[in-house]
Amino acid sequence: MDIDLLLPFLTASMALTILPGPDILYVLTESITKGQKTGIAISAGLVSGVFIHTLLATTGVSLVLKRSELAYQLLSYIGATYLFYLAYLSAKEPQKEWLTPNNGHETTFFFWDLYKKGLLMNVLNPKVSLVFYCLPSTVRKPKFR
Repeated sequence: MDIDLLLPFLTASMALTILPGPDILYVLTESITKGQKTGIAISAGLVSGVFIHTLLATTGVSLVLKRSELAYQLLSYIGATYLFYLAYLSAKEPQKEWLTPNNGHETTFFFWDLYKKGLLMNVLNPKVSLVFYCLPSTVRKPKFR
């Protein structure tokens, strides 16, 4: 790999890693207010979402999103709508004392529901898809001598 490709890639990767997105903020908020199990379940879904993006990129399916601006925009809008929906659900939830997990009350824990939330958040996250779908356009074909 050329150094002129490696440096921008590393810079973009570090910036995307350091800057927390809505998914990380959501995990932190849910972990603080509802406990560690909730954060772990959502994080497992988020990691699975990255796996799906990787699978789509390696099988070539992501080329559809790369070549179709309409498909990419549609994914972005669906992702933003889903995040607004999650924000609405959070705002509608009864207020609890901050920094007190479960506010002293036991709550029912639904791993698969939380896992699905995390999975959808990452699959529909435009920030993640930016890396997987836009990066291949900067990769050059190897030169054979």
